[in-house]
Amino acid sequence: MEAEVKEKMYLDAIQVLQFAGVEKFTPEVGEQLDMEKHSVVHLVLDLKNPPGMIVQVFEEGYICNGRILRRAKTDKRFNLLQAKPESFQNEAEVKDKMYLDAIEVLQFAGVEKFTPEVGEQLDMEKHSVVHLVLDLKNPPGMIVQVFEEGYICNGRILRRAKVGVSRAVETRGRSKNA
Repeated sequence: MEAEVKEKMYLDAIQVLQFAGVEKFTPEVGEQLDMEKHSVVHLVLDLKNPPGMIVQVFEEGYICNGRILRRAKTDKRFNLLQAKPESFQNEAEVKDKMYLDAIEVLQFAGVEKFTPEVGEQLDMEKHSVVHLVLDLKNPPGMIVQVFEEGYICNGRILRRAKVGVSRAVETRGRSKNA
């Protein structure tokens, strides 16, 4: 009995949506991604096909009078080598292209690079100390050298920046009784 009631409610809701002009749309696999109509759920690495193609559809989208009510949820194909490796002059060009494509994917995912400033105070949540420097000019815990940048995504640290930090000068006094 309960299943029949739910089925009736579902069919009534469908009729109301149709009356209001709401239509369901389903993107096709292989179609080019349109960020206005599609929401990317996963990125799929594919070296054979062009980037930006829809690989899989998870949920349909809804549109009403030309206005998107809900974007369709899809996978997007991306390709680290959009051109064929034979078209590059040397291995360095291939690596440069792969690096630039990887940066584009990271930016798409919301990953940002951050670089600490020399003279900034050490923050153990954002910085990883790889070198201690005996420094008479700066107070202990001051960044004096930056070795690698850090990465952050939506306020969460993915990789801490690697830094060199000043440390205090230790004085060892000897007592005469020792």
